[in-house]
Amino acid sequence: MQNTSVMSTDVAKPAKVAIIGASGTYGKGILARAEEIGVEAVVVTRSPHKFQNVKPTTTVVETQL
Repeated sequence: MQNTSVMSTDVAKPAKVAIIGASGTYGKGILARAEEIGVEAVVVTRSPHKFQNVKPTTTVVETQL
């Protein structure tokens, strides 16, 4: 009998993500995880100065929404 209540850890990794609110509580965690696993991230922000030490896989775009 197979246990169907166990969740699979095989999750598809996105090629690229856009993060709006990357300087906030949740956004920081999402950006950190994207950089950790090597996913290309585009940070959309009003405050690009907050993202001076990002990895090469991260692009910071300044804008006012």
